Amino acid sequence: MYLSHLLSSFQTCTVVSETERQLLLQNFPKHLGTVEVIPNCVQVGEYANHQLTPKPNQLIFSGSFRYHVNYEAMCWFVREVYHRVLEQVPDVHLVITGDNADLPLPPAPNVT
Repeated sequence: MYLSHLLSSFQTCTVVSETERQLLLQNFPKHLGTVEVIPNCVQVGEYANHQLTPKPNQLIFSGSFRYHVNYEAMCWFVREVYHRVLEQVPDVHLVITGDNADLPLPPAPNVT
């Protein structure tokens, strides 16, 4: 089986929950002890005292352009969709927070 072969290539495998760890070990028992849980979450309580100021009419894209489909998606969005949004909401601002990999986007106003 592909996954079993793949798992045997690594010293440790990480999963995001104990449930996922148990499922993996149940299906691949020879990897017992090599599966570590690293939770993938946000502790909401840690942000209880943070004050946020809403920014109306702001769109955020956080994907990295090093993953090429993200770059293709944003090129398509800017070329095919964003101008329609601008027509309806002239002060909209698109903020791309992921790594841009020095790749250019089609020209458009209000894009950071």
